Amino acid sequence: MGLFGMLRARSGRRSVRLVGRIAGEPQTMMQAGGSYMVFRLEETGAKEFRLRILPTTPKRHGGDRVDLTYHDGADGIAWVEGLTAAPDAEALRRRNQEYLATIEASSGNHH
Repeated sequence: MGLFGMLRARSGRRSVRLVGRIAGEPQTMMQAGGSYMVFRLEETGAKEFRLRILPTTPKRHGGDRVDLTYHDGADGIAWVEGLTAAPDAEALRRRNQEYLATIEASSGNHH
């Protein structure tokens, strides 16, 4: 167990991993001298997630599928520890089908 694992174990916090889709457009707010992205996931209803925004944090949009790790704070807010883009196999398959349909349609015009 690394240093962060020991600190987390001592604090009694349990991290939860979740894959979901951002509901609506995320908002930006200032709190305790930092910027936070505030958002909800379609899968969790009213639970509010907050992620500290760093210079390298990519902008997220409503509908983005994300893989995140968070812990519930005493204030009822879900504090995000890590967030990455999650692969969306269904959307990728749909885009590929649309692309193939345009290729087939254009090749049909040349015969």
